[in-house]
Amino acid sequence: MDPKGEIERTGDDEQPPLIVSTLESLEDAYRNTPGKQHTARILKAIHASPGITRKGLVSTCKMRPGTVTEIVARLVGDDLVHEVRPAILLERGRPEIALHINKRKWLVVVVFCVSTEMQAVLVNSFEEVICSASAELPSLSDNADFEQCIVRLVTTLVAANPHPEASSILGVSLSVPGIVDSVNKTWVFAARWPKMRNLALAEVQEQLGIEVSIRRQLDVRLNYEMVRRPALKSGNTLLFYWGYGIGGAFASHGELIGSQTGVFCQIGHIAINPDSVKPCLC
Repeated sequence: MDPKGEIERTGDDEQPPLIVSTLESLEDAYRNTPGKQHTARILKAIHASPGITRKGLVSTCKMRPGTVTEIVARLVGDDLVHEVRPAILLERGRPEIALHINKRKWLVVVVFCVSTEMQAVLVNSFEEVICSASAELPSLSDNADFEQCIVRLVTTLVAANPHPEASSILGVSLSVPGIVDSVNKTWVFAARWPKMRNLALAEVQEQLGIEVSIRRQLDVRLNYEMVRRPALKSGNTLLFYWGYGIGGAFASHGELIGSQTGVFCQIGHIAINPDSVKPCLC
């Protein structure tokens, strides 16, 4: 279960990243703070054009130089942006300082399931994978097996963080199949592991000393797609999934609709052949 090192993301057919870029979160946070409504535009511009200068931001964001200077100073002070001075001065006068997003600032451990394997990745706030680890969980695994597995995976990735002194791990995001009680942080049930029942994450959180959150995997996927494609937030959107099982997730005007503890969109549990004697996995 050693980290596999850096992973290069490829096409959309691969396992989707199960976090949402924090640029949107930063935008909301700064917009709701008096006098900081332009900060998100500055951040996005720096992210889109690494090495851009303050003068470049004035032109790109159509802001006054004083406003740009004030916002950049705040972002540098918050360690969200780094300044890089030119090694060689090509012109006389004050050199133009290049600005870069500090991608190491905030990290998250994301744990999710692929078939009967539990996988974990350490990612930054721009969905870039730093390292990963995985472990196979047989179908007869119980609550204790899951607790030990999650703790081992997260501990492995935290130890693999190449810049622990310069970054903060905000928490552990657990995205899992089956029935989830996200309010009480309980994984109620998953058909592929019938001996795992009502897995409470309070003990896992206490062992790790890191905030742990849990959500249903299909809900996370739909939320991610709505961030990628804002048009999906208009009207009603249904995500239909046919893989290990058959299920779905539903949103109305950008808000996920579901049940805290009930079976929601679990189409695969509908009996098709009433004469079949084959038992359901649940």
